[in-house]
Amino acid sequence: MYVVLFVYILWLPIQSVFAGVVINEIMYDVEGTDTDREWIEIKNEGNESVDLISWKFFEANSNHGLVLSSGDSVLDSGEYAIIASQPTVFLVDWPSVTATIFDSSFSLNNETGETLALKNGSGEVVDEITYSSSSGAVGNGKSLNRSGEDFTEGDATPGGENGDSLNDTEDDEEDTETTTSGSSTKKTEVATIPKLSLSIVAPITATVGVPVLIDATMLGYEKEGYRVGHFMWGMGDGYGFESESISKFWYTFEYPGEYVITLDFAFKKKEDKPDASARAVVLVTEPKIVISGINTKGPGSVEIKNISTREVELSKWIVRSGIQEFSIANNTILLPGRTLILNPKVTQLSNLSSVSLIVPTGQTVSSYPVAIIQPKQIVVSRTSSSRVPTNTVSKEYIPIKNPEIALSASAADSVSQVSNRVLWYVIGLLIITSFILGFLYIRKMRREAHSEVDDFEITE
Repeated sequence: MYVVLFVYILWLPIQSVFAGVVINEIMYDVEGTDTDREWIEIKNEGNESVDLISWKFFEANSNHGLVLSSGDSVLDSGEYAIIASQPTVFLVDWPSVTATIFDSSFSLNNETGETLALKNGSGEVVDEITYSSSSGAVGNGKSLNRSGEDFTEGDATPGGENGDSLNDTEDDEEDTETTTSGSSTKKTEVATIPKLSLSIVAPITATVGVPVLIDATMLGYEKEGYRVGHFMWGMGDGYGFESESISKFWYTFEYPGEYVITLDFAFKKKEDKPDASARAVVLVTEPKIVISGINTKGPGSVEIKNISTREVELSKWIVRSGIQEFSIANNTILLPGRTLILNPKVTQLSNLSSVSLIVPTGQTVSSYPVAIIQPKQIVVSRTSSSRVPTNTVSKEYIPIKNPEIALSASAADSVSQVSNRVLWYVIGLLIITSFILGFLYIRKMRREAHSEVDDFEITE
């Protein structure tokens, strides 16, 4: 008896540490689209701090790891933390939340519900609950809040104290207006108008130069699909457009960055305040995909490697060898650091000597072997019929190794040319002078000869 009591006393503080962390709130059916927007709130109701870095979130019969996204992995007494299926998207929906956020891969069941559990680093179940869609919070912006051992529908309050449950807010479903006339009081029910639900359907990540499919969904007052009205899109890169209906479209981001796509809806075109708004964040990265080899797994094989830290979708990318082309199938995803080997039986490529990888918009992102592009000399014709605009910047760059030497040489050439011309002028002048002097000398000699002949007298 005393042994059992002693063991129980030793076990009690350990239990108080681990049993204090509980699942406190569940957002399993988000208003609008569920993709990457579901989350779980946990709370440390114990008296001791708990480090959750090695804990697991059990869902769909799988143990999901907890990757710290923001905050501290140590949860103090009374503190909250969020387990989100996509922390970036969660912060778009809930930008004011400052609680610790863990990243975990899961997708909650909207139809029948399921069993969820928290497991400590030793694999022991710390808290386990089972929720059901019959408890409420079915796509109406509400969540399931813990109340003792039960979960009931209430306001969503991630990272904070649970809001009022449905039972406590029955009066919120319909407001009342009371008027008094004499000794009688009249109570008039005023119906609450539910708001529209608008959401953007877009990928979380995208690649520069690769089109992505963008769509949106909107639920009307009766939760029916609603796609007609005035919609105003902003793509986050300075471009925007308006349409009178929701329709899917492809969009290409030309530069890397994190872009916030926005969508506003208004019943009237010139409304200052939209009737519904939504936004989504897309992280656009450079296409760090290279052709790492050809013919390595047999003639015609092509190896493509993802050297980035994110997965890349290769749908409709083109592999080209000479006049041969192969278009990669839709939904082909290459994980970070992994290599994809294209079988020649699939690509029908043969006799490979060089291969290029081209994104759907036509840009070449990789070639094998790597081509070395030599700078080309640019010759600009300066005829009267073609003028070079002064505001045109050439994309070619031809470096001058030593411009000072080049300029000095040009100046020396000019001086040399001037010196040569003066020399030729002097020589020409000397020749002409010599010719004139010679002519005058010869003429003088002839005159003297005639004088001597005239003075000569013949005698018999």
